[in-house]
Amino acid sequence: MPLGGPGGVRVLFVGDTHGNDVYWAERVVPAARDHGVDQILQVGDFGWWPWAHGFLRLVAASEVPVWFLDGNHEHHDYLAASVRRSRRDHDIGDLLAPVPLDGAISYLPRGCRLDLEGVRVAILGGAHSVDRGARLPGHDWFPAETISSADLDDLAAGGIADLFVTHDAPAGYDIPGLTPERLVPAFWEPELAASAAHRLSVSEGLTAVRAATVIHGHYHSRYTQVLQAPWGPVQIEGLGCDGTPGSLLLVEFPSGTMTDL
Repeated sequence: MPLGGPGGVRVLFVGDTHGNDVYWAERVVPAARDHGVDQILQVGDFGWWPWAHGFLRLVAASEVPVWFLDGNHEHHDYLAASVRRSRRDHDIGDLLAPVPLDGAISYLPRGCRLDLEGVRVAILGGAHSVDRGARLPGHDWFPAETISSADLDDLAAGGIADLFVTHDAPAGYDIPGLTPERLVPAFWEPELAASAAHRLSVSEGLTAVRAATVIHGHYHSRYTQVLQAPWGPVQIEGLGCDGTPGSLLLVEFPSGTMTDL
């Protein structure tokens, strides 16, 4: 992972949490404490729901700052309203800047850029829900879950990056550990083509930022893959979720040293 020299800031990347307060208390908090983490970065399907009071209170009380990007399984209307209110209250005019929401929690909008000890980081949340058929529009499914052309324009405007943090994965390879298509639930089948198309949108974003490394969630599978891109090899790190192994990845910046916890 070509992210620079030795040193510096320790970031705990956390896979999909789904508003799971037990997982956060029993896995994320001890890992952050025991490994001297400076920042937690959660990669989407965080759990920003108006009824997830216990989870959000727990995370807001974190001793370590917490960033999250949006996944497909968030209450996107509630998130958008929370972001608008915070931008107004904190006089934040930059629509791509991190947005403080509650206590330790800040949201990273699509197209956001971070600098971690000189390492350029680009952010792109969003994915398509293959379980859309079991969800109710306006309650637990929202059209805003997917990447838009405006999101990609915002991302591209920031120029190249070293690390691309996304919820969905880019296209161009098979994700290890997924249920074979012949075994997926019948109500998923109509959504598989849209899900595949969404990965192409992530690839468009990756091409714009020309990153050497991608860290993502969404598929609940911990794996490492190398994708051959026109600008060189891209190391893809997929994370597990609150119910699977491999959900926590400690990355040291600027060296890029990675450790599964």
